[in-house]
Amino acid sequence: MQDGHGNQHALRLSDADLRGLALEKFFVRIEIEAAQQLDRLTQAEPDLAAPWLTLGALRLDMKQPREAETALKRYVELVQKQPAAPADAADAEASDNGNEAVDDRRLTQAWLLLSQIAEQRGDLKPGATIKANYAETAGRKVITTIQVEPK
Repeated sequence: MQDGHGNQHALRLSDADLRGLALEKFFVRIEIEAAQQLDRLTQAEPDLAAPWLTLGALRLDMKQPREAETALKRYVELVQKQPAAPADAADAEASDNGNEAVDDRRLTQAWLLLSQIAEQRGDLKPGATIKANYAETAGRKVITTIQVEPK
């Protein structure tokens, strides 16, 4: 590399810098492979919700907001189509293994990621109003939609 005076200078990277670059390349490769596998899985099993959430989060991390939004919206659609929690005590006890709470947390995660995409896109301007609709399921409030109204 030459400076402004025509002098040659070697670019020197420390061992730590080289390891950091190698790790970064490694993780990018892992992300790409994971996204490809999730794409194949969602094509083969389009009604399976969990891979859509993972794919959406991964695509957002990979700086692919459009693809992330598509995957996350599909996840929300699938989760919201699931049957409601059982009403009688015997069924409620049988399903009381924490799956509903996990589903609620995952749905909340999807909405938060979608909000992050909207913010990055510039949809959330100062003074905008955010409205969340929710449903009560098994004594818990679950967000069903989020709407942004510009100022």
